[in-house]
Amino acid sequence: MPFSDQSEVFGMHENAEITSGVVMSESLLSTVLSLQPKAGGGGGVSIDDIIKEKCSNILEKMPKPFDINHVAKKYPIIYEESMNTVLQQELIRFNNLNKTIQDSLILVNKAIEG
Repeated sequence: MPFSDQSEVFGMHENAEITSGVVMSESLLSTVLSLQPKAGGGGGVSIDDIIKEKCSNILEKMPKPFDINHVAKKYPIIYEESMNTVLQQELIRFNNLNKTIQDSLILVNKAIEG
């Protein structure tokens, strides 16, 4: 089943879909903007500064990547210890996720700076 019916089903022109998309986009964006914190108190801290501070705090708390070679030596992949395979696979996935998060936070900081 399609996500939404075609405009022809209701006897409308094809441009009705465009208008509907524009209205839905405006509604979504106005909702997002209404959820942003309002300026208050005169503290002098902008939203950008708050976001940059949060990003730097998260980056400081991020764990270092696991040394896969060290883990492979300590827990070798052998038939009797099948969980060692799972351990190494999960550590590789964790390292990838960790790197993605760090790269994303760095990009957010760069985007704020312009």
